[in-house]
Amino acid sequence: MSDEQTTFLLLAVLYLVECCLIAGKDAVLFLPGPLGRCWRAQEAGKGMAIRHGFLAILPPLAPWRLAVLSSPCPLLFHPAGIIHRETGREIRWEEINALSVESSRLCINGASFARFQDEGMAAAVMNQLNALRSGTPEKRTAALRSFPSLRGHPGTVRRAVQRMERLTLPLRLLGTVQLLAMFALPPLLFHLLPPGAAFLLSAALIFLTGWSIAGLFFRIHRKLYPERRGERWGKLFHFLLYPPSTARAAQSLSLPLGRRYHPAAWACALLPVRHRRPFLSRLLREARYPVPGPASSPDTAERFRKACREEYENLHAYLEHCGTLPPEEEPEWKESDGCTRYCPRCLGIYRTEAEACPACPGISLRPLPAHREEPKS
Repeated sequence: MSDEQTTFLLLAVLYLVECCLIAGKDAVLFLPGPLGRCWRAQEAGKGMAIRHGFLAILPPLAPWRLAVLSSPCPLLFHPAGIIHRETGREIRWEEINALSVESSRLCINGASFARFQDEGMAAAVMNQLNALRSGTPEKRTAALRSFPSLRGHPGTVRRAVQRMERLTLPLRLLGTVQLLAMFALPPLLFHLLPPGAAFLLSAALIFLTGWSIAGLFFRIHRKLYPERRGERWGKLFHFLLYPPSTARAAQSLSLPLGRRYHPAAWACALLPVRHRRPFLSRLLREARYPVPGPASSPDTAERFRKACREEYENLHAYLEHCGTLPPEEEPEWKESDGCTRYCPRCLGIYRTEAEACPACPGISLRPLPAHREEPKS
């Protein structure tokens, strides 16, 4: 392999690494279409599982497109304590002595309890927990009634996206130029110029566009997230020292926007109706029929279900208020399949006579509804 081919391969690998991000099990990646329209939702939990979550991959050849990563809070709140949504681990309010944030992890009594999308989200939840545990049990119960409610009307969410698109437009255009300077121009330069001159010119173009993007990123980040000064300077130094990563600078600004609103709010604002309805129906079913984590005791599992019931009622009220409440979905099946039961959570259909769904532990199967006759034309 020649030197120019090795350099080209190395740049491709480094850029593809920048396209990968780590997300939680319940995280949802919202991506626009190739021309910036017709958004779609990609569930991060269906990707490859790794140590700290799941691997989600951004479109590798579209630096002009934004991306939003949204996830519900990994904690469920109950008057008796807090419960980890995924593992089912519970800690009671009286057992909490100290709260701290390390990177993107919330630590309780010095031990890691939950991992969040970023450090800012973890710090916000820590402040809420401090306010809740400092009150009396009566005040805490009253505060929790309004605490899990969803925020953000779809119109507000759309305006936030439009502002992001407007501010990041020059950044996305420069990212496209950066991508061309990395992958389209070097082969041409190595064909026209001596290898040494072609390498120096390619590197100079990559570094110049990268440094221009880094400066522009700093200004836009200061407008969007003025309170996150440490993150801003850290990203700036990273971009200055490693210019190939700047082609993804626009996504570095838009991805944290997802933490402001619940995935349901983003779906109501961005997804077309044909994609929005099944997505919201799934969210409602999962909240209505929760699956306790493997670490749950019988008492914790019951408190887990009560907390999820509150979440379901808040989600239902939010969708009803926004006029986006989807019709209740029914399982799709044919009488010739011989199936007799279905799961109300995943809508899977089965021939088994078992009581619980194999895919959703603890969820009881139900008899399939009778087929409705099609109206004759």
